[in-house]
Amino acid sequence: MSKKRAEWNVRLIRSNYTDQKDVFYPKAIIARTLTLDDLIARATDGGGCGLNPETLRAAAQVLLNEAEDCLLEGSAVSTLIGTLTPTVTGIWNPDRTDPEARRQNIATVRYTPGARLKAVLADPLFHEVSGTGLRLSVSDVEDTASHTHNERLTPGRTFTLRGHMLLMNGDLPQRGVYLIDAATGDERLHIRPEELVVCTRKRIIALAPPDLPQGEYLIRVVSQCTTNPTPMKQAAEYTTQTPLKVLGVVERNREIRVIRA
Repeated sequence: MSKKRAEWNVRLIRSNYTDQKDVFYPKAIIARTLTLDDLIARATDGGGCGLNPETLRAAAQVLLNEAEDCLLEGSAVSTLIGTLTPTVTGIWNPDRTDPEARRQNIATVRYTPGARLKAVLADPLFHEVSGTGLRLSVSDVEDTASHTHNERLTPGRTFTLRGHMLLMNGDLPQRGVYLIDAATGDERLHIRPEELVVCTRKRIIALAPPDLPQGEYLIRVVSQCTTNPTPMKQAAEYTTQTPLKVLGVVERNREIRVIRA
């Protein structure tokens, strides 16, 4: 068995400090966000786990509920991949009858990687996938409804694209954001620049139509943006490689019940 090793894609971010104008910092590209159901499917696929998905899901829910209760009681929870520790933010005001004083303190949880996770992260392998960040690219697609990255789209809700050279300056009619059928490569939707909620060089927020059919989609961005104010004469395009799932109504409702269980 080969040794476990972190192997991540990164994009480079140019330093904003004037004395570091040629310095770049790597930022990990989140491949996707896995839900509890995703982890269960990975563990039980092929029968190697020895448990069926329903049994494993029930056991996982029991453990997660217990961990949540322990944190609410003020106890830390330590696992093989790390420790969750209750923490309080803000400056303490002894007048606890004052609502403003109480709002200064927030209950949160600090995560500290465990020894096992630190060991497998000790010798990482990074792949630069977007050069120096000066070309049109999309590094992350976040779905507002599910708070997942590079995994899904929710009909009727917004999604955020993060990357480089996303600004829709220029006047070519092909500019915009496209939803592409991942199976056939057919264009299913063209969201034009004037229909975008937010559009900057590094971020686009767009609305997925409420009647978006169930399936898997890729995102294509077509832009004339350059490193200077003058747009390119010919538009550039970038298509994401990870299919984004659009679930049916029944599947979305089932997922909500599982998350809230």
